[in-house]
Order: sequence, then structure tokens, then C-alpha cells
Amino acid sequence: MKVFIDSNVPMYVAGREHPHREPARRVSKDLLVATEHLSTRDAVHAAVMINREVEWIASFDADFDQVPGLRRLELPLGDCDRHRGARFS
Repeated sequence: MKVFIDSNVPMYVAGREHPHREPARRVSKDLLVATEHLSTRDAVHAAVMINREVEWIASFDADFDQVPGLRRLELPLGDCDRHRGARFS
């Protein structure tokens, strides 16, 4: 079964009290069991990528390096003006 996670789910988990907070926490806990090193937001990104068969992510976040099946295009640090207009495919 393929499931897309509504972007509100992580907000319910981390946000103020809400009727959906506890159910969202249960779902997020299940998602994060295999990816303990990832934040809820990153786990949702990784899950969507895996579900859509997207192999590469352009990110500064090295935590994605530990997700099986994903490859990270390491973004350059430092002088942002030097890299302005760079294109990744």
C-alpha cells in the first residue's frame, strides 16, 4: 500500500494541543521506528521520496545519508552568491 502523509501530521505532532495530536503521534512513531536518526519532517520527506521512487535529495542535512535507498546531493556551504543560479537535476 502506498500512502502520502498530509503535511499537517508533523505539525500536529510538534504543535499545540489539538484533537489530532495523539493520533498523529502514534502514526509518526510508527514511521520513525526504522529511521530514529531523522526528524519527523525528514522522515516524511524520505517516505515520500521512497514512495515516488525518487533516489536523490538536494540537502544540507547529512541525516539523509543514513536512509537506505536515498542518495544526497550535498549542497555547497559558504558563499551563497557564488552558487546563485546553479542548477541541479
